[in-house]
Amino acid sequence: MTDYSVVMTLGPHNWKQYGSKSVESFDKYWPKHIQLYVYYEGTPPDFKSDRVHFLDYNKEIPEHKEFMERNKDRHPHVNDVHVNNITHQASKFAFKVYAQLHELEKPKSRYVIYLDGDNVTQKDIPLDLLDKLVNEEVYLSFVNRMPAKYTETSIMIWDTLNENHNEWCSTYRSMYDDDNIFQYPAWHDCIAFDETTFPMIKAKKIKAIDLGFGAPSKHPLVVGPLGEYFDHLKGPSRKQLGYSKERKHAGF
Repeated sequence: MTDYSVVMTLGPHNWKQYGSKSVESFDKYWPKHIQLYVYYEGTPPDFKSDRVHFLDYNKEIPEHKEFMERNKDRHPHVNDVHVNNITHQASKFAFKVYAQLHELEKPKSRYVIYLDGDNVTQKDIPLDLLDKLVNEEVYLSFVNRMPAKYTETSIMIWDTLNENHNEWCSTYRSMYDDDNIFQYPAWHDCIAFDETTFPMIKAKKIKAIDLGFGAPSKHPLVVGPLGEYFDHLKGPSRKQLGYSKERKHAGF
């Protein structure tokens, strides 16, 4: 297996606004041997690259459709991707979870990196930078916003050779296959991630690296050291602007 591979989810509804920027910037700035697997809803865009692979989301991941059908009556917004109600849009955030699991359960590399489709790379990503974001003793690297409410799941790195990898994946999958996500006050992937990850950290089964590096912000990825390399256009206002004000204020 190669050292790193990257996974992302996108669709026609977000390709023009920000998805194209994310994919183009990956192809331009990431080490040339690293492959990107985009789980795409619908007909893929006409984007030519020998290392960007568009996979048919609905064909590859039928369990997402089953999740939607099984839970369609829980709330009017549960299957609606167009409103801005992160508390109840369970299916919207399940897209990324199932794509992550598809890569994690049959990994193409030791380290699987997830990037949000609105996470735009800003400059060359040196291989030695990626090597500093992982560790032989560490299972997960992610943007830990504690004591804020939830993790920011814009970029995550898993070591698929970790002895507790299968347990983590099984617990994460059960959030959706077994509808466990609905036990929590909000039905998004950040809670699913936190409720899978932090109990295992507390039990000393896994260790983690904070990709926000302790930055005192609600948007720690872009104001911390990795803001030099990434801009995460989270939320409607940043997508409309095309950049994060916080990153500009941090001097990047």
